[in-house]
Amino acid sequence: MAKKVSVREFMSAPVITGKKEESIQSVANKMKDHHVGIIVVVNAKGSIDGVISERDILNKVVALGRDVKTTSVREIMQTKVITGTPSMTDVEAAAMFMKHKVKKLPIVERNKLVGIITQTDILKLYALKWAL
Repeated sequence: MAKKVSVREFMSAPVITGKKEESIQSVANKMKDHHVGIIVVVNAKGSIDGVISERDILNKVVALGRDVKTTSVREIMQTKVITGTPSMTDVEAAAMFMKHKVKKLPIVERNKLVGIITQTDILKLYALKWAL
């Protein structure tokens, strides 16, 4: 059986973040520039206030004809955020993806955002673990 791996070992950090006050255009440009599909919205203390995904922008702004320059992140972000911890194992993280039907999992330690993992990260890890 393959060894369990700590999330800390394969999480991505730093995380591309945004603020509630930012415009949708601003966060969309961050997504484009950094090749990410989600922006984690943080406050001044580094705690998570929410997340905004490409799908949120498409469904809640573009499809409704809202202005990307004047619509703020606060207006459309998801505030119920499922998070993990750096001490979780890859197996626990994979179970969270399945249980909560999320594709990205912000990683929090002492109430502060410290990293992020995706379903793709888990898949790559498992491909390496099981190929050995």
